[in-house]
Formats: sequence, C-alpha cells, structure tokens
Amino acid sequence: MAARAQRIAIEIALGVAALGALGGCPYQPVLDEPCPYDATVGNCFEAAYSFNFDDARVEAIDLASLPQAASACRDPVRGTVTRVVDGDTFDIMIDGATATERIRMIGVDTPETYVSMGYPHCYGTDAKLWTEELTGRRVALSFDRGCDDGNGRVLAFVWLGARENDLWQRQLLRRGYARELTIAPNDLMETTFLGDEAIAMAEMRGQWLECQAP
Repeated sequence: MAARAQRIAIEIALGVAALGALGGCPYQPVLDEPCPYDATVGNCFEAAYSFNFDDARVEAIDLASLPQAASACRDPVRGTVTRVVDGDTFDIMIDGATATERIRMIGVDTPETYVSMGYPHCYGTDAKLWTEELTGRRVALSFDRGCDDGNGRVLAFVWLGARENDLWQRQLLRRGYARELTIAPNDLMETTFLGDEAIAMAEMRGQWLECQAP
C-alpha cells in the first residue's frame, strides 16, 4: 500500500499527463479500494474499485467445475504467478512442477508494451500494471482445445475464483484494458468476451476513451 501511495503522490506532483506520455495516453489512477465480493457472481467491474484478491478463494476452487472445452488440451491446474510480461502474458509455477511456464491468456489482446521502435502502444502500460497485480498470487487455469500458441506459450483461461466475474480475461475486457481476440480452435468464451468488449466500448472504458486509434 505504501508503494501505491507513493506512486499516486508522484503522479500528482509531476502531472498525470506527463507520465501518460510514456504510453501515448493519460496514465490511469491507482485504485486502492477492492470491490465488495459477491458470492453469486464474484468480483465487480466498476471502475471505482480494484480487484478483490483472495488466495484462499483460489484454493477453494473445484478445478473440475471450471469452464473448459469438452476436449480440452489439458486438465485444470493451480499455480503461483511469478512474473508478468505484459497485460495478457505471464509466467507461472504450476503446483508440482519444477520449472515455470509462460501463459498467454485466451481470447484477449492487450496493447503492446515491448515495441522495437518507439513508445509502448496506448494503454499498454496501464494493462500491464493491472495484470502485475497477479504477481505472487495464486491462480487457477482452465483450457480450451488448443494449448500451444506457436510461440512457446500456453494458452489458458485465468481464474481468481470460481464465479463468472473472477475470470481475469473478463476483467481486462470490461475495464477497457483489452480487446477481444478469438483464434480457432479456442472459441469457448467468444460470445461472452465479445459482449464484455461491447459493454466497455459503449461505456467508453479504458482504452476506448483514452486512445484515439481504433
């Protein structure tokens, strides 16, 4: 919390717009108050609240009950996030494993932060900061029909609880950090993700408000 407070103070002192220039658009304020957790639907999507994390909630997940493809490429697993690469990619140590795996979230695409020439894409830094909240956290993963993205990353759905709003991809989409991106054969959540993206666009959330490029 102290680090967050310090960052807010720095943003105020230097000017939000000046810091935002690093990502091509205004930096977003840090949210310190977690949303009230709803036992029926899980976390909230309201812009005024941060995500309500609880590792015990992840441990309590019945892995077999998580949504996954009928012919999923892997069984659901639990693990600890060790490093976040960007808004939609992170490294995880799966329980019982001896080496980390790199996870690419199914169905979403966040703005790039590693660009060969120039600054990160608009809202890329914001999306990465949001997902960096997963560092050191327990998560559960479920899978669709394809696990390999062709770049050495494992494609997965990322769960912070057993309820529908606890799916990290939905949080990224509804808060405007990501766009929907379905690549066959992984289309299990396509309809849900398209709906989440449409709501974020209609409400002008995140990049839909701050970034000029479509």
